[in-house]
Amino acid sequence: MFSNLSAHFSQSQMDAMVDVGFRFGDKGTHTSRTIMLSELSELLDGCDSAASREAYAEAIIADNLLNKKTSATRRLTNQRLGELYALDAASPLFRVMRQFWQTDVVGRPLLAMLTALCRDPLLRASATEILRLPIGEELRRSALSEAIRSAVGPRLNDNILDKVVRNAGSSWTQSGHLSGRVRKIRQRV
Repeated sequence: MFSNLSAHFSQSQMDAMVDVGFRFGDKGTHTSRTIMLSELSELLDGCDSAASREAYAEAIIADNLLNKKTSATRRLTNQRLGELYALDAASPLFRVMRQFWQTDVVGRPLLAMLTALCRDPLLRASATEILRLPIGEELRRSALSEAIRSAVGPRLNDNILDKVVRNAGSSWTQSGHLSGRVRKIRQRV
């Protein structure tokens, strides 16, 4: 459903989705990070809502707003947050998320998840498995792994696939869809 959007939309529809901020392809941020909810929250709280992409980058890298220990970590955090959320007022998807971020504090985890789903194909590949899981049921790690593998094919080796599964599970926990550290249980959001 979510992982192979190209099967459901024409090229012109896909182009329109890209124009509003979606990202497609076989790569994604979840090979190395989660939705980074705490970093996103700190960044958006610390920057003006009309900030440019360059201003967000400066806040992360030069000003170290997110209190990262090294400049390399600050640069990587800037890159990953940009991949997940655009961090650019020119992106309609980011503008809408940013607008609702200001007005719905309780909904912030869901706003972050929805935006990340639009921008990270690897996270999107996990969505169907998570969303069809009945409330109270435990997520089978193998089922999530199979869902992601079917979306990306053999491109990811087993170690990277395992990391994507862990990061996706953590992201769904941050958004409130799952609970638990090791055993992930589907929750009502």
